[in-house]
Amino acid sequence: MLVVKCFYAEWDKESLEQKLIIEELREEFERGIEFKMMDVEIYRDVTSKSRVHALPTILIEKNGEIVKKFVGKVSKDIIVRAIRKYME
Repeated sequence: MLVVKCFYAEWDKESLEQKLIIEELREEFERGIEFKMMDVEIYRDVTSKSRVHALPTILIEKNGEIVKKFVGKVSKDIIVRAIRKYME
């Protein structure tokens, strides 16, 4: 199973913009992928364990292992390519 985690904060404009892109992708990829929105103020433990030090950060996990990490705002196209790569 593929999991896409988007780490964001309500006070960070770029991470909120990234969150919107991930929410669009959630609708486009309805099967086989779990999308999780991780507010760093709420999910402090997960944020720390995932070694997230900058916002926004996107982690793509496959079978429980991190296979791709994006730090900073990333275009929808780049994220889609990464998702498709790891769906195989």
